[in-house]
Amino acid sequence: MFNYNCNFNSVCNSFGFICLNIRSLPKNYTALRTLLNSVSIQFDIIALTETWLSDKYDSNSFTLNNYNLVRHDRPDGYGGVCLFIKKDLQFNILNLPNIRFTDVLNILIFNHNLIVSVFYRKPNTNFIDFFSDIDAHLLFSGSLYPNNKYNRIIAGDFNIDMKIDNNIINNNALKLFSVFSLYGFERLIKYINTHVLNNIPNSLIDNFFVSHAASVGHCGSLSIDISDHLPIFCTVRFCNNNNLDRNSISNSASHNNNVSVIDCDAVKTLLLGYDWSLHEHCDDVNKSLSAIISVFQDFIFKNTHIKSRRVRFKIPNAPWISKEILKFIEIKEGLFHTMKKNSTKLSDSENISIKQRYLFYKAKIKHMISDSKRSYFRGKSNHSYCL
Repeated sequence: MFNYNCNFNSVCNSFGFICLNIRSLPKNYTALRTLLNSVSIQFDIIALTETWLSDKYDSNSFTLNNYNLVRHDRPDGYGGVCLFIKKDLQFNILNLPNIRFTDVLNILIFNHNLIVSVFYRKPNTNFIDFFSDIDAHLLFSGSLYPNNKYNRIIAGDFNIDMKIDNNIINNNALKLFSVFSLYGFERLIKYINTHVLNNIPNSLIDNFFVSHAASVGHCGSLSIDISDHLPIFCTVRFCNNNNLDRNSISNSASHNNNVSVIDCDAVKTLLLGYDWSLHEHCDDVNKSLSAIISVFQDFIFKNTHIKSRRVRFKIPNAPWISKEILKFIEIKEGLFHTMKKNSTKLSDSENISIKQRYLFYKAKIKHMISDSKRSYFRGKSNHSYCL
């Protein structure tokens, strides 16, 4: 049943995730329960895409023992996503920026400072809009929940083929990897096809993207035919952020920020003293590579220390916002405040003139941002293509 590309060593203090494009939860609810009862792992989070739920379906009709259900339905009754969360995990639903043509659900698990998201991107929709919105989404969420304080995992069906075929990767997949990598995410599923066509797995469009993972115990897919997608799963041990207060992000001018410092000499000493002969007799190259990577990750994790420093807190501008755009925004805001504060003191003709100038700058800024954003992503796409 298990197809995996990482070793199956047990992972302490790890989270277990499973994600499936179920193509109608009402239709395949019984099959989902059968699947969960047939595996030995009790997953902490169950993410489903294409749930095909609407207001006419009561959540109580889809209960799983020891799980809470939260859902995001699409008005047309198709698409949609949901999360089943173990009842011992306290969480809130987060209101983060939307992504066009994509169903998104985000939660924050309090006691672990962990953000869990599930995405479903509709097929045959505009890639430029999608990459633009996901970049803005990650930028905004990273300013509210920075990587040094919060871990994050994003699961879902992206409808972008991410498989590696003779060292060739889909160009849109490269763009997706580029956007995620900018914000410190790495993908987990790399060599296993997840979408089935004519009973043969032919593409990799479902995946996990993780930030701040200390190590991955195992990940892969399950060979079971609930829908035309294989379920994907992973167990991840995140860096320990439990000592960080989830309300510690201050709106004041500055606050304490933590920096991870790796003791490279200690890591080198451990690597030199490690018995590498333990990995000589494994015929599976992928398992051997995963085991060796796990050794490196474990030594680095054990010798990573947190160092505090004082920095100014500033929510970053979007990378396509230039100084010229900021200057025009400042002028527009000045005109807006003039209209609000002095409207009664000015003559009608002066108020009309200020309003016309305000509307002019508002339209100009919108046009400049649109052009600048388009140029930014074209440049990023060309860079990804060159790589």
